[in-house]
Amino acid sequence: MNMKNERKPPRTSDPGPFYHGTKADLKAGDMLEPGYSSNYGERKKANYTYLTATLDAATWGAELAVGDGPGRIYRVEPTGPIEDDPNLTDKKFPGNPTRSYRTQYPLRVMGEVLDWEGHSPEELKNMRDHLDRLKRLGIEAINKIAMGSQLEQEFHRAMANIYDRAKNEVGYVATRYIQMVAEHGGLATAKMLINTDKPSDGYTALWERRRLDLTVEALVAEDPKWKPLNVLVI
Repeated sequence: MNMKNERKPPRTSDPGPFYHGTKADLKAGDMLEPGYSSNYGERKKANYTYLTATLDAATWGAELAVGDGPGRIYRVEPTGPIEDDPNLTDKKFPGNPTRSYRTQYPLRVMGEVLDWEGHSPEELKNMRDHLDRLKRLGIEAINKIAMGSQLEQEFHRAMANIYDRAKNEVGYVATRYIQMVAEHGGLATAKMLINTDKPSDGYTALWERRRLDLTVEALVAEDPKWKPLNVLVI
């Protein structure tokens, strides 16, 4: 591939502060550099270091990182330009709602954040179950998830549109849903939500509002053009 023609994620002017979640024991002044094994998934060599401007995203990073020690969150300072993390923002949901970034330059550790609150055991179990389900579907959740065919991209936009319609038409703000779409893509999110033994919280909320037409299940069932995507895997 001609690197000159490769489309790069937009650089950001987010003022921070920035955080990095990990299980590594670091101290102020340490440098986090690209080129080491990732803390997530199959631990492939990371060409970037990652940071976020939200404590919630950093909390997930600390809790899901590989290692036996406790999760830790650090205030970090980028030493070079940062750009939107395409793992979460590559046409998946405009605006980078999780304020997640990457850089090919080192991150300087400024200090440890001690007063952060972890997710509940139930939330953590649900997230790990989602990641295990993705792994069974052959998707590396933390690494880049490519948007494949034109049909898949169209389906992704339809999934994002569910969030907008539910918010605008019935006042239901499906925050966790749109985070999943942003992080994993529309197709992977649909597979996770549909191929489960119990209805999602979003399905229940829309059932209570008598708007099951706004569910992922309705999106998949009502239009046969999605059939080639094989959303139903079990």
